[in-house]
Amino acid sequence: LEDGHATILLNLDSGERVPHWVENDARQTDETKTILFIRTMQPLDPDTAYGVGISNLDVTPSAAFQAILDGVPTNAVDVENRRDSMTSLLATLETNGHNKSGLKAAWSFHTASLDSILGGMLDMRADALNRLGEDGIGCTVTSTEDDWHENGKGFRLISGSYTVPSYLEPQGTPLSTISRDANGTPQYVADAEIPFTIAIPKTLAEQNKSGPLVVFGHGFLGWGEVYIRELVLDWADAYEVSFIGTNISGWSYPDLDTIALGLFNASYFQHQSDQLQQMLVNQMAMARTFQGVCSDLPEMYNNETNLINSSDINYMGYSLGGVYGSSITAFSPDIDRAALWVGGTGFSSMIERSTNYAQFGDDFAVSSAYPDRNDRALLIAVCQQLWDPADGDLWLRFTDDGYGDEIDPYRIFSIISVNDAQVPGLSSDRAARVANASVLDSSARLPWGIPTAAGPIETGSVIVYWDGGYDAMPDTNAPPPTSDSGLAHNKIAPIIGVNEMVESFLSTGVVPDTCNGTCTFDADTDSVEL
Repeated sequence: LEDGHATILLNLDSGERVPHWVENDARQTDETKTILFIRTMQPLDPDTAYGVGISNLDVTPSAAFQAILDGVPTNAVDVENRRDSMTSLLATLETNGHNKSGLKAAWSFHTASLDSILGGMLDMRADALNRLGEDGIGCTVTSTEDDWHENGKGFRLISGSYTVPSYLEPQGTPLSTISRDANGTPQYVADAEIPFTIAIPKTLAEQNKSGPLVVFGHGFLGWGEVYIRELVLDWADAYEVSFIGTNISGWSYPDLDTIALGLFNASYFQHQSDQLQQMLVNQMAMARTFQGVCSDLPEMYNNETNLINSSDINYMGYSLGGVYGSSITAFSPDIDRAALWVGGTGFSSMIERSTNYAQFGDDFAVSSAYPDRNDRALLIAVCQQLWDPADGDLWLRFTDDGYGDEIDPYRIFSIISVNDAQVPGLSSDRAARVANASVLDSSARLPWGIPTAAGPIETGSVIVYWDGGYDAMPDTNAPPPTSDSGLAHNKIAPIIGVNEMVESFLSTGVVPDTCNGTCTFDADTDSVEL
């Protein structure tokens, strides 16, 4: 933002400078042809003209750009067709301190409209809601297991499937894509049966009382059933809630084949993207179905008491479930509050800063895939256009005011562990800015551009940063260390003060300040058994 900085990103419609940061590619393999990244602090405005200027760097302008700078006519039609617009841009940049004499590159672009990015999703959502009706279509219970968990806290595990309007064809393969008409509008294909798993804690059965139902979002390449079966029962017991979950399709374990195809031919990421979009329909249908037609199953009962009260369903997600939890919550008319553990947004800008990328990096770089580093970097950036429809960057902007009469306002509570090696803090900061969240003033970090607020916080979205004293992550997009990569990411889960915040938010919507001055923790002394 400072005068004299080598880069400028300018909103040409408003004349305002756009906050951003700049870095050379720390993963480059040839310093003579590396990439300079200009990273925005939050998403750009839709349907808006922007201009970029780069000045005073030790590089040579292209011949075409030099001809524009010097006012020299060329016989290149594409250059001459842009001369007037480029001359206008150069004049605008000059008024903002970037004189022609120092410019090395400049260009303008126009962002997509919200209707362009969001329209297909809203069409699919409206059609799905019409087919689901007020109560959903139905579900089938295939198995129940009592006392299934070794910790002795499990009363009943319910597994089965529920019915979802599907827009994918063919069904259930790595090559599934959304069926679209000539205008690109998603088209209903058939109903599909999607698996679900519910965990009811013993604490509810022992008290013979009903507790809330919470949708749980699993981690990267996880499996909804496995997380519900093995990982959430302590939370269910402590919070006196039941958890329900299914796969976050697109980035779940069954999607590995689709992702692998994309590493060798990036066009296959369209298939992965379409499955992410169907995932939002699946999650929406699950909440509606279990709030409606499947809210009173015999398997939910103990001593004539339904142990699940699904009249007010909330969401809790961890890692990937925190990344996509905002999208799932915004998309569903039946969920209005989400606790997001160690999440972020802007998938293309976070992925290389995560240790999760390491398992794909080698395959992505082989000679039969994309051996050139610059190709890989550009493809990751381009793929953001495919990921946009399901990314929190799109849906978090609706937290405060919703979107017309289609998307309702909602709230998120984001819990972040400082120096997380799996979900970088920069992406968590970004998500908070998009959501117009406040940061608790006793947080261990107070990032730029996020207003502070004292607890307890009862309105709006909130982010809190807890610091467990773990090693700092690289400031660049260099690979983060994979040794002990789960410490900051996972060790925050059982911290007592953090869980007090989450339980309060899920049950009452209030985020209390449990930090005792500053939000730090010692994993050895501040934990409960989870």
